[in-house]
Parts: sequence; structure tokens; C-alpha cells
Amino acid sequence: MKIILLALRSLTRFRLYSAINIMGLALSLACVITLSRYIYQETTVDHFHKHLDRLYFTTLQYQNSPMIRFSGSSNMNNEPDYKEPLEDIAIEQSTTFIPMQQYDIYSENRKFTADLFAVDTSFLQILDFPVLAGNRKTLMLKPESAVITREMAQKLFGNENPIGKTISFTFGNPVTIEGIIGTPAGKSTLHFDILISESMQKKWSRMPQSIALLYPGSDLKQVNKRLDYYMYMKAGDRYQQYQFFPMKKIYFDHTIQDLNLFNKGNKTNVQILSIVTLLILIIGFVNFTNIYTVLIQKRSREFGMKKVFGAKRLHLFGQIYIENIFIITCALFVGWVFIELTQKYLSTQWGISQSNDWRLNLSLMLILIVLLPIVTSSHPFFKYGYSTPIRSLQSVSRKGNSIVSRSLFLVIQYGISISLIIVSLFFIKQLHFMLNYDNGYQTKDIIKTQFLRSNYALDDTYEQATAKNEKQKQLYHVITTKMNESTLFTDWAYGESPYEYREPDIQFESQGKKLMVVYNNIDEKYMKIYDFQMVEGRGWNDSTDHFGTYDLIINETAKRAFGITDIATAKLQPEHRLWWSSDMPDMDKNPAYNIVGVVKDFQIGHLSQATLPLVFAYDIGYPYSRLTAHIVPGKRQEAILFLQKLHEETVGGEFIYSFAEDEIKAIYKEDKKVTSIYTAFALIAILISSLGLFGLSLFDVQQRYREIAIRKVNGATTAIIMQMLLRKYYKLLAIAFLIATPVSWLAIHKYLENFAHKASISWWLFAVAIVITGSISLLTLIWQTRRAARMNPAIAIKNE
Repeated sequence: MKIILLALRSLTRFRLYSAINIMGLALSLACVITLSRYIYQETTVDHFHKHLDRLYFTTLQYQNSPMIRFSGSSNMNNEPDYKEPLEDIAIEQSTTFIPMQQYDIYSENRKFTADLFAVDTSFLQILDFPVLAGNRKTLMLKPESAVITREMAQKLFGNENPIGKTISFTFGNPVTIEGIIGTPAGKSTLHFDILISESMQKKWSRMPQSIALLYPGSDLKQVNKRLDYYMYMKAGDRYQQYQFFPMKKIYFDHTIQDLNLFNKGNKTNVQILSIVTLLILIIGFVNFTNIYTVLIQKRSREFGMKKVFGAKRLHLFGQIYIENIFIITCALFVGWVFIELTQKYLSTQWGISQSNDWRLNLSLMLILIVLLPIVTSSHPFFKYGYSTPIRSLQSVSRKGNSIVSRSLFLVIQYGISISLIIVSLFFIKQLHFMLNYDNGYQTKDIIKTQFLRSNYALDDTYEQATAKNEKQKQLYHVITTKMNESTLFTDWAYGESPYEYREPDIQFESQGKKLMVVYNNIDEKYMKIYDFQMVEGRGWNDSTDHFGTYDLIINETAKRAFGITDIATAKLQPEHRLWWSSDMPDMDKNPAYNIVGVVKDFQIGHLSQATLPLVFAYDIGYPYSRLTAHIVPGKRQEAILFLQKLHEETVGGEFIYSFAEDEIKAIYKEDKKVTSIYTAFALIAILISSLGLFGLSLFDVQQRYREIAIRKVNGATTAIIMQMLLRKYYKLLAIAFLIATPVSWLAIHKYLENFAHKASISWWLFAVAIVITGSISLLTLIWQTRRAARMNPAIAIKNE
């Protein structure tokens, strides 16, 4: 209790220093805790599943193809060579589900869009999604049962109890909601709105996914080794192989094709934020230690007298340690107030959703309250605990320059702050470069919206299938007629935008070279919408080209990669047929294709990836994909209202639209988030450093009041005295800049290793960083140095 009272007395005696110290540390701890909770959430995705370490997804790979995709175990055609991978001896239990993304559902005569999973009875036994209502063991046993997430229930039924409500689809019978799924304790790679029973249909027309729960102690390498063989599949005339991939690695994996099934994270961004967290912690620690050392120096007579009267080192360490605990606890309280005040804003505006796991919060508090004081107490303890009493008594009246340790700490603080500013400035430049990059195709005034969706089901009777097909044809005809008649659009078509193209998924061969390429079907209208530029040969012509020809258009990258010099004589041989038709002969053959044109290269996807080889075949757009239209300039609002009305007249339900420009910006959402976070925390780091600089400079100036007075008596001007006081700090700033410059340059180069398209590292990044840091430092110092320089010499000498 006595030590606590001493700590309180020292805090109140040096109120300004204590306030600076607590505020600087509070800002640092608030940043560290916020980022730590975010990083924890990103690195513990799916950890709410009790047996995550034993959960594995099945992957599929075709022979002679480097592409691997997530795909469930399925033998729809009863292939004789098929061996079930889920029957391996190491598998304790398994589940197979059919994901149906953005599917039309009907509730109370209203139409909605939702993500569905058609699951078996094992889905909720293997995966630990929280069940708020219903019996986990009996859910999904009935073909007509369904489970809904709490968020989707709120959207469909408001505050009403969803249990017992019915939902219908374009297939099967209506289902009754028997359970509610809550929000998991952490992030999940799987996202769904409604679970339905896979038994409501005998066959599904969509690709399934499978998850296996292995027995404890099972060796994944051995399991995959037993599955290391290719099975011949007569239906596709090719060989395929299954393997297992850990569920816990999916979130950060970008090597396996997943058709946008999973929520994905960016490991590089998490690593960057981890480094920022560490740097801000170091700045906070250095700042705290520096100012606390000043407080100790002001109290050095107290420690010297204690030694004279027999105080042991352990007693001195105990006092310093308790004082540090007290100060850090105060700073932690203030920091936690900052966290609570900013948590909602950071979540909604920046997408920084933090984990509220009580175990994490408790661990962070224990580390900060118990372990951090040990670190912060070490430097002042070794400085004064092992010095002689006479040295401690003498140090209270020392004047002149700061000691070496404080200068070193200042260099570290400034070095980290300058590095953070340089890198954040580059992030801003790189983000601007990506958002304003010419992708090589038109994006302005291009609107996209969904009209028709596939409602085909394998269980449909002939009459049902015919009726559905006829209705879809009628709707398609109405949409086509209305769009063609409208004067609000220059062109329109169906299909994915260039930035939505998938990774290379088909292998072609030409002139002895084999290459995986991006393959797509487009028509003339599509090429006009995006204003593709032909550099050789011709583009597609809707009047003469048609589906079922053996002609292709390639891009410049594909031409270079295959080593093609003359497209008139070159041929492209796909690994398998690109199209099938019951109305055409020779469907059992796979001939080579002619190249009729070369399109100018354009960017596909994120700018971090290089320009990919691309191959186009001719076909009109798939009507179940999104409708894409180029709006006549100046007619945006009219076009939106037209499409909304057409949507209501044909398919009904939610009208959702987007513009190509906005979707391209969304590709860089994570980059924008990291840039914003990095910049904000870099500025906070500067603020913390400035608080520390203010406290240290205040101490130094106060220590030199007598020297300043004597210089003024001898004729020194205010400008000379200010120059004398500031020179030391700008020398330290220059040293920090010399250290931070190469470190920042190397860090930026390391970050850009995986970028195919990148902004240049300009000299002004370093210049602006030193100007910002120097200006803030000058504003911090100038007030008190000017005050000291203008002080009456007589008063200063009298006070001394």
C-alpha cells in the first residue's frame, strides 16, 4: 500500500510528465489491442469448429492439368473405375453438400435472393455452427426441413419467429424452417443463408463439395498417398484424382480454384498489420521508458537517499515495478475507452471487425499489466539500481545534453515513424496507381444486373421441365425485345466482365508448346461494350460468326507465349472439346482450331497478377449470367429506372445493379483498407513520438534555464538560443532518416515482389516523410524553446 501511495505521489507531483506518459502509452496500447484483436480474428478463422485440425475438403485434379479445384466426391454416372475417396480407412465421418449461390427463394409471396446449401444429415454433426433453435441431432432428417441463419430470418420475417414458416424454390416442394443458425464465435470460410436437405431431390445439377473428418492421429500425407492415382471417367473421357486439403488453410489459400465458394483473406496484409502492431508497441514502449526515465532522474535524490538508508535493489525494483503497473493500468483504462469509442466506426467504415473472445482480451490485459511493466522497469532499474548513492544524488542537478540512452530511444522512435510514413505514402501511391490504371478496356457507363436464373432441376418431370423452359424463353424474348428497342444503351449482352474471368483452366497446345489459358465465349456486342481493340486479324461478327465453329481469337500474351508468328497458319489444339452439340456431327473428335484474330492485351483481375494468356470462342452470352449494358453518356438515371421497371415486369424480386467501375474498385477493397489502416496508425505513431519529444524537450529546456539565462546576459538573441536548443533534435532526426530510408526502401521492394504491375518508388516519398516528421517535431519543440528563450534571465537565475 505504501508503494502505491508513493506511486500516486510521484504521478501527482509531476502531473504534466505523467499525463504525457499515460496519454502516449494509452494511444499505443489502444492501437496494439485493436490490431491484435483483428489479426487474431483473421488467423483463427473456422476455429469455432471443435475438430478443425481433423477437417479436410476434397480437391479434384485432372491428369496432365496443373489446375486443382475444390470439388466433392461424386459418381453421378456410376463409372466402373470410380473409387470413393470418402471411404478411406482414416475417415471417421464425412459430409457432402451442394452450394447454390445467389438462388431465388420465395417467402410470403415475396421473392428474395439467398445462398443455399443442400446438405446431408452429417453437415451439422461435423461442423459446429451454433444452433439457436432446433435439435442439432435431428435437423435435416426430413426432406422438407430447412435451417435458416438469424440474419436471413430477420430479412425475411423481421422480428417474427421463423420456426414453422415455409420457403419455396423453383424446384421441389416447399420447405419448413425447423432451426436457426446463429453467428459463429469467429469468422467462417463458409457462408450460407439457408440449409435445405439434399434428399429433397434425387439428383442435383450442381458441383458438390465434400468434407471429411479424419480419426485422431491420422496422417494426411499417408491418406493422400493412398489416393494418389487417377480414375478413368468415361463421361468426360479423362482421368481424375482426389486429394484432401486442410480446412484450416483454406482462408489464406489462393492456389486452389474454389469458384468463389469460400470467404478468403490476404495473408500479406495480415503480415503487414502484424509488423505495424509490433512497431507501434515499440514506439509506445520507447516513449514510455524515455519519459519515465526523466521522472526517475527528477527523483534521483529520493533513490540516492533510500540507498544511503539501506534500501536493497529488490526493494527499488519493487517500487519501480509497482509504479509501472499503476501507470500502465491507467493507460490501459484510457486506451480501452478509445477502443470502445472507435470499435463500431472501424468495423463499419474500414472493415476492421475485432474478435471479442474473452480469453484473448484477458490474455492481452495480463500481458500488458504483468509482463510489460517488467520490460519498462528494466532500464530505469539498471540505471539507478546499480549506481552508487553519491552518483544518484549528483545526477539530480546535472545539466546539458540528454544522455545517450534517451538520444538512442529518440532515434528509434523517429526511425520507426519515418519508415511508417514512407511506406504509407507508397501504399497511397500504389492504391492510386491501381484505381486509375488503364485496364485496356472500356469501363465507364457499363451497368450490370441479374435477370434470369437457372431453375432447372434433374428431378423435374418432362412436363415440369417443358413448362419451365417455355416460361424462361418467354421472359428471355421480352427482355431481348425491350433492350433492343431502348435508346438508352449503345450495346448490351450477357456474360462475365473481363475482371471476373477465372484463372487459366484449359490447356492448349501450339507448335509443340503447351499452355494453360483463360478461356471464354463472347460475341460482337460484348466486344463493343468493352471496346476491345484488335491488333491483328478480325473480331467477331454477329452476322457471319455462329456457335459451333472451330475459330478462336487470342490475346497478345497468348500469341507470344505460344511463339506464333503467323496466325493464318497457326493452330491451337485444346486438351478436350470446347463445345458439344447434338445437332452436329463428329462430337467424338477434338480437332485443332484456327486463329482468326489477336486482341490487344488487357488486365484480368487484380493488378498484382501478370497479364494472362487468353482465348475467345464465339457464342452469344449465357442468359443466366448477368446482363451487361453500355449506357448512352448522360443517361445513367434513366437507364437504371428502365432496367428496374423491366426487372419488375419480368422476373420480379430484389433489383440489384452495379457499375463496372465500382466493381473494379471493389477488387482493391482490401488494398484500400490496409492503406487506410496503415496511414492512420502511422500518423498515430508520429503523435506518440511527438508527445514523447514534447516531454523530453521540456525536461531538457528546464535543465538548461541557467545556461540560457547566462547566454542571454552575454548578448545571445532569441534566434541563437532557439537554434542551439533545436540543433540536437534535428541531428537525431537526420540520423533516424538515414537509417529509415534504406529500411523503408527494402520493405517496399519486398512488398512489391508479388506485384506484376506496380507504381515507382519516387524520391518525393522520402522527402515528404522527412518534411512531415520535421514539421511536427518543430511544432512540438518551438513553443517551449521560444518560451525558454524569452524568459527573463534574472528570474531564471533566481529560480535556479
